[in-house]
Amino acid sequence: MNNFESFLQETKNNRSVEIKSVQNKGYSSNSKEYKFFDYFSVKYLEREYKFSLFLNNNEANFLIVEEYCDEHNSVIKKRSKYYSMIALFEEVISLDKDKMFLDAISNGERETIKMEYRGYLYALEIPMISKKNRRKLIKANSNLVGLFLLFSLIQNKSNCILKRQPEYQDGIYRFFQVYCDYRYDNEPMKKRGWTIEKQTFIYKTYFPIKMIRIEFSGKEEMKEERIFFEKLKTVNSEEDSINVFLDEFNKKNGTTILKENIDSFPMLSTKELEQKEIQRCTNMTSFMADSKKDRFYTKKPIALGINRRSYIFIIEKFNKKYYLTEEELNEIIKIDPRKSSADGGS
Repeated sequence: MNNFESFLQETKNNRSVEIKSVQNKGYSSNSKEYKFFDYFSVKYLEREYKFSLFLNNNEANFLIVEEYCDEHNSVIKKRSKYYSMIALFEEVISLDKDKMFLDAISNGERETIKMEYRGYLYALEIPMISKKNRRKLIKANSNLVGLFLLFSLIQNKSNCILKRQPEYQDGIYRFFQVYCDYRYDNEPMKKRGWTIEKQTFIYKTYFPIKMIRIEFSGKEEMKEERIFFEKLKTVNSEEDSINVFLDEFNKKNGTTILKENIDSFPMLSTKELEQKEIQRCTNMTSFMADSKKDRFYTKKPIALGINRRSYIFIIEKFNKKYYLTEEELNEIIKIDPRKSSADGGS
């Protein structure tokens, strides 16, 4: 049986084949924007669950396939339903009254089940449901089982993407534990932009990011901006882009920071950026890459107003919005104010 990473690679290969097929037929197609759709199935609890996927150049997305009959009970209709992460969390919480999935995640035991895609079998690792809860799950709404499997698909994909960052393996599961059971303000969640309002986690687009930010402001700096932009257009490598940004940053700030010391730039909160800059930072991502080494920069200026433009070189982006390390989870559990109060603490 093939592993999950080979499943992701196979979908990417099939997307490339389809793009070439479309282009060979004489149709114009942008390979970076092309969306590839396909189906696969997962076998669990003696039943087959169907899913669809769509792949663009950056990411693979999984969707639940809902099947139902028409009013004459004769024609099977299919509909693929997409969930955002929070929508998935909320749907699981609303249907899983006995917290079976949460218990399985918390216990930490895993099992491997089979996926079938284009005639080949692949391994999907899922949280192991206890025998007691498994009996309940068989009788439960089938939508709930589909949500469990969808959650596991997302976590397996993330584990492949972050394989060089073992501290974040199963990090979405840990985040879900906190989202369900530890609803109080704490530093690990705040670091990701999550705060508590009326016992509910609210996300705000404020997150720490290590960057070189260069702003040109006023008519007198527009000439400098055009010169900088022209230099940036000639960049062919990450090393060249670092040199261009550092030279300009040092010139504007009277500093002498060397390329070898670029990692010493302090983390900057996006609270100090404008909304357009936050949006650009948020959108700069890469699929199946080593996020510790990936660096991105704005090839075009971010217009902030009349005669105001900025450029950003991202050294390190803390974009683990839905991830927690085991250490962070333990910290959140340990300092739970409800437990302190119950133990007689202040």
